[in-house]
Amino acid sequence: MMLLSAILAPLLVVPVLAIIKSWKEEALVVALSLLASTLLLITSYRRPSLEIYPIELALGLLVLEGNGFNVICSLLASLLCFATALHSLSYMDRFFRKNRPEVFYTLYSAASSTLIAIPLSGSLTTFFLFFESYLIATWLLMVIFGGPKAGEVATKYVVFTETGALATMLGIAILYDKYRVLDFNHLKLFLERESPANLVTVFTLLVAGPLMKMAVVPLHVWLPDAYTEVPVPVSALVNIAEGVSGWAIARAIILTGTGVLDVGNAGTAVTLLSIVTIVYGGLATLAQKDLRNLLAYSTISHSGYLLLGILSGGETTIASVTLFLSSFSIAKIVLLMVSGLLESTVEHDSVEGLGGLASFMPVTSISTFIAFLCLSGIPPTMGFWLEFTVLTGIASLKVKEGILGLAAVAALSTLTVLTAAYCLWWFKRAFFGTPKKTVKEEIGISTLVPFILALLIIVLGVFPTLILEPVAQLGRG
Repeated sequence: MMLLSAILAPLLVVPVLAIIKSWKEEALVVALSLLASTLLLITSYRRPSLEIYPIELALGLLVLEGNGFNVICSLLASLLCFATALHSLSYMDRFFRKNRPEVFYTLYSAASSTLIAIPLSGSLTTFFLFFESYLIATWLLMVIFGGPKAGEVATKYVVFTETGALATMLGIAILYDKYRVLDFNHLKLFLERESPANLVTVFTLLVAGPLMKMAVVPLHVWLPDAYTEVPVPVSALVNIAEGVSGWAIARAIILTGTGVLDVGNAGTAVTLLSIVTIVYGGLATLAQKDLRNLLAYSTISHSGYLLLGILSGGETTIASVTLFLSSFSIAKIVLLMVSGLLESTVEHDSVEGLGGLASFMPVTSISTFIAFLCLSGIPPTMGFWLEFTVLTGIASLKVKEGILGLAAVAALSTLTVLTAAYCLWWFKRAFFGTPKKTVKEEIGISTLVPFILALLIIVLGVFPTLILEPVAQLGRG
């Protein structure tokens, strides 16, 4: 019951939200419920478990698997959802006084619950149930609480993501029609007997939904608006979902075997897709002046980065997803919080209107600098270990003997340089130079939450085995 309790904790407070109707109080209640989920998952950290509930057993509708990889990914998602909800205490009521906080935090709780649940899925149907629920909850948040272009943003989002979800559902249906089992453990036994050539179509369908959610090129066009036209907590949910989708693709590779990527030009095609995504996202980021726009396009480039790591197979596949959630995801949440803080104090996050903020906002400047170091893959942050792992993983790809392998290495090297360039450029312009506006930094939730997360990036960078050791056994298996 431990895993199910962690999933349900954010949903159990929904009746309380209907009574409170105060932005700050509701944010606190939701944050505490997510803290409960985080603590429950910490308790399950080193206790492998399998929870099967008697709901449509033939379809494996509710099967939860608590191995090290699953629990770590779920724990990181829960922690980030908790931190985002807690941080929203400091600014949400300033922007949305006329809206209904109980509606916002009910949907936020639902979306957070599904992000916690997806990595704990023990069957394809359980995964799809939570994946689809997440899409619906975030779509409603965009429709109700989006900016002036809410309708357009939400429509674009639902068209792209639901198209991918339908493809994934088709892949699940094909597997069920043939094997009549959908839980990962039994299904893997059947798929191990299949020729990889027979699994290419099914694998492509299964990963279509997660790839759409990761916003790889050319499936990325919905993402920039989803970062900039919605409240910061919703942008944070979209960011966390990128890493969770990486878990789904890694799980599909574990299920079908890496041999599926060796069939024909499958591996080459996905590698090329990763390279294009990396280069496009990195170059587009250079043109951005607003912090949230910068984060949106860097998210696209980092999706290609993550995909290359997942392609490597074995321990590298597992480690890439885990390191991504514990480095880039945390760093971007920190920067989204900084964006929300700037929007509430300076009234925008465009570098053109900023300058000299370090003297007024020293704590925020430190948090921002550490997050940018992480995105640039500079030690001692956790981002360095992700960069090292992905580069090491590329060496194991069969394409390493050809020009595409060299292109992958070149793309990653280019991304590292581009990321460092735009991060340092934005940071220097915003926090140094001539001050353009006098602001006052209050030491409280708005500054301490991102600061603590930034310190966590350093701690995990110094002691990466805290994250990697529990998942290593699955990677070797």
